[in-house]
Amino acid sequence: MKKIAIDVDDTLSATSLKFHQVLSKLYGSVPGITPPAMAKHYALSGRVLHYGDNPAAFNYIHNLSNSPEFHLDLKPISGSVESLNLISQHIDCYWTARVDTESMRQVTELWLKKYYPIRPVVMRPSEYATNSSFLKAEIIISKPGYYSAVIDNDVRVVHALLELGYKGEIFVHGLTEEDHKKHFKKNTSQIIFCENWDLLGPALIDYFS
Repeated sequence: MKKIAIDVDDTLSATSLKFHQVLSKLYGSVPGITPPAMAKHYALSGRVLHYGDNPAAFNYIHNLSNSPEFHLDLKPISGSVESLNLISQHIDCYWTARVDTESMRQVTELWLKKYYPIRPVVMRPSEYATNSSFLKAEIIISKPGYYSAVIDNDVRVVHALLELGYKGEIFVHGLTEEDHKKHFKKNTSQIIFCENWDLLGPALIDYFS
């Protein structure tokens, strides 16, 4: 049976939406700096759009990223709950770069259990301060042929998977085919870019059918 590993932040949870709500309230809203724009910018660069250039906001973002309370209050992205229930038998694990502290694991597992099929949660060991993209890719590569597909929103993870020779399908949430053409010049037929779950859900059902 085909197995899939699924990312959490900005793939299942509306993390950038919550960041935008908090940061715009504290540091002011800016025309054009929207939750979708923030999600896409982070997915392509690993940086928080606009607010990440403010030293005070940057430090606050870092603190929020490791805050169990912040993550417990996240909303699921529209369409993700229904879609995962339809492919539940194929879900092997949830796969996140969140740091694996006791409190963050507890909150992450509790939040996922509230909305999605219960599966193991693979998190980033606390000693890995950087290179989490390659760490996520290495987790998949460590079981050759086991994961026939993955879902993530982060282009850096996609590049790491390709560099390490992953041969399965890579579903990318939140980006478009235009992003695909812009950032992947080589043959990347194994990558399926889906801007939202209205596109990703049917693509997954088709893949597993």
